Amino acid sequence: MNKCLIIFILCALAVNASATDKDFLEIELGSRLVLPLGIYSTSGRYYSKSAAISPFGAIVPLSVLFRIIPGLQAGVMANFVYFNQDWDDVAGFGLPAIEVKYTSEIGLGAFADLNLPFGTEAVVGSNPDMSFVMGLFFDNSIQSYLIYLEISYLFTLEGNDNRKQDSLIIKARPGYQISSLITMTLLIEFDYAFEEIFNGNAVSNTFAYVLAVAPGILLKPFDTLELSLAVPASLVGSNTVAFWGVNLAATLKLF
Repeated sequence: MNKCLIIFILCALAVNASATDKDFLEIELGSRLVLPLGIYSTSGRYYSKSAAISPFGAIVPLSVLFRIIPGLQAGVMANFVYFNQDWDDVAGFGLPAIEVKYTSEIGLGAFADLNLPFGTEAVVGSNPDMSFVMGLFFDNSIQSYLIYLEISYLFTLEGNDNRKQDSLIIKARPGYQISSLITMTLLIEFDYAFEEIFNGNAVSNTFAYVLAVAPGILLKPFDTLELSLAVPASLVGSNTVAFWGVNLAATLKLF
């Protein structure tokens, strides 16, 4: 699994603020600590890490969305990545992205992200590929029960190295609103990376997948501010890292 795809999956495993198109400006800043426990082999067998090492990573994502017209938002996303010496020993900026998102009155929507091919070389490589993320989602509530469903596809363009690797992401996030201040959530996510393509041919045993859950809590102390905490953990996987972590996010909604 390439480094950019790992960063993408770790960024995806987060509890974000509920979708909205009522605010002119929406700013979200997060902090995601990732603690590897071991690895999943190609066959899905789990191997714990050595006690002699303590790898961890931290990702700081920032997104800014503007309302264009009712229901339609557009904005930019960026992330700063750090992996300690026991993991990759790198720090810098990952691929930035431009996002467009549409949400209908019933909560059904779609989004498209364009991941731009630049960033810190130690993080994204010397010739990062351009990629797209396209997805559909449903975000609504019935009385105190909240439901969020999402399916998206990461499509990578072949770069100078003639390699590409796409992935499919499926999310479900039910929630229960205890009060106007507190909502309990549970994110369930399945990420599947298809086999890498090199010169038009599939490279065997390069696929990867992970199933993870992230129980969390969403706080809304003010109409303009949402705070979230989640603890993601992988359950099963293949060709990837087994991990747990802590996700924090603050979302400011203005105008």
